[in-house]
Amino acid sequence: CLVMPTFFGPTNIPILEAWAFGCPVITSDIRGVREQAGDAALLADPRSPEMIAEAIREIWTDPGLCEALAQRGRVRLSGYTPAEFRRRLVEIVEEAKAYGTC
Repeated sequence: CLVMPTFFGPTNIPILEAWAFGCPVITSDIRGVREQAGDAALLADPRSPEMIAEAIREIWTDPGLCEALAQRGRVRLSGYTPAEFRRRLVEIVEEAKAYGTC
């Protein structure tokens, strides 16, 4: 299990690495991270040790939840391909070009 309370996001590589190894993820319920993790992680307030501890307890005591999060993580990870990266990058560049140059 990856427990990663953070105040930064949105693309946190450890989350992707955990999914690649089939590990469930507990991370922060903050903008960016929330969108990255979707339904493939338990989210907790990074300022709340109680919420983080509760999420850990949930994963430890519910093997079905643990497996479901790992499976959802693998599904989300499948969207992080070189082709998808290129597609998103081209989309961003095209959008930036619409605003003109410096």
